[in-house]
Amino acid sequence: MSLAANAKFALPLRELCETVYRHNQFVVAAWRNVPLTDQGFPPEVSTCIGVDIEKLNSQFDVIFHSGSVIEFAARAKKWW
Repeated sequence: MSLAANAKFALPLRELCETVYRHNQFVVAAWRNVPLTDQGFPPEVSTCIGVDIEKLNSQFDVIFHSGSVIEFAARAKKWW
């Protein structure tokens, strides 16, 4: 998912992510790509895996950010 949902959608998105998680599935969601103050929903939900892009040398590199809301980052071209 690549959403730019704001905090008013937090409750329904959290419920959706938790339901999916209880069914042994998970949601992978991109960090928002618009300049707002929060990191976006659903990546801020604990049962969701948050991803972002970073400048990396190889297209096969993936970085894990332990303890961060956005757990993984990979190489990509920014479109903006």
